[in-house]
Amino acid sequence: MFEIAIFSIITILALSTTMAMYLKIRENFIKDSEQINKEYEAIQNEYNETKEKIAELKKRYEELEREFVKLKSMEEQKRISHNENRITEKDILLRDRLVTRQDIKKAEEFIQMNGSSFSVLDALLLLGKIDLKTAEYVKAQLYGNGL
Repeated sequence: MFEIAIFSIITILALSTTMAMYLKIRENFIKDSEQINKEYEAIQNEYNETKEKIAELKKRYEELEREFVKLKSMEEQKRISHNENRITEKDILLRDRLVTRQDIKKAEEFIQMNGSSFSVLDALLLLGKIDLKTAEYVKAQLYGNGL
């Protein structure tokens, strides 16, 4: 009977030790699970914030791209307008009646015959149709230093 009592005490001690170990393991598991859930929620929140930032950046990028295309188009229109409005040596010479259309035609023929890279103004100067003072006046008008 003494043996049964010792066996019972050992069994009770073993069961209580096993139960204590089970409770400790369960407590650690619950604590770790809670920590993992908190970390998961933090990661999920960070993911959602990052996703929203990406959406905002994408939207801003599209806005900037549209603005860039618009500015590029405006710049192109401005350049075309500038080129269309650009006055030439011939325009100044004819506008101010410094030479005739025939004189300009002769200057162009002179340039073509000589295969030179002279401007019409240079050719008119060489042909004696205008003087140096007139050429300087046309250059000043052309480059905005109007007299």
